Amino acid sequence: MEGSNHIIAFYLSPELKAASPLQQHDQEKAIADFMLHNQIDLSASVGPFEGYLSLQDNKWILNIREHLGGASVADVKIPVSSLRKMIKDYSIICENYQQAVATADPSKVQAIDMGRRSLHNEGAEMLVKILSSTLDIDFETGRRLFSILVVVSRR
Repeated sequence: MEGSNHIIAFYLSPELKAASPLQQHDQEKAIADFMLHNQIDLSASVGPFEGYLSLQDNKWILNIREHLGGASVADVKIPVSSLRKMIKDYSIICENYQQAVATADPSKVQAIDMGRRSLHNEGAEMLVKILSSTLDIDFETGRRLFSILVVVSRR
């Protein structure tokens, strides 16, 4: 990854941790995907950073800190209500996709997958817009962060 303005460690607070092994696997995969590519632009700080995601007062709080336990450089608040419907719709289409993979013909699987990708993109765009007043992230970072929010919502 070019530059240093990225998160190199990402942690979930206890209230967001998975309740089942399958959910834990999904959370670990979403975080691993996020770690492969993310770009965070905080005008006043230069990374690398660590991210801590928690849930407080019906808001996800993304605390961004200097690497190795350094000072907090941003507390980004993401209202759960702003993404609730998108996350619900995306979760439903993901379930439909999983069922279709097991039982449907390839053209139906492809159609559902296209819808799934479209909703994922829409969720990422919403998230990028919500975060834009506090920090700049690119679209791919938005997609991966949206994935994390989806899986932590499945508790």
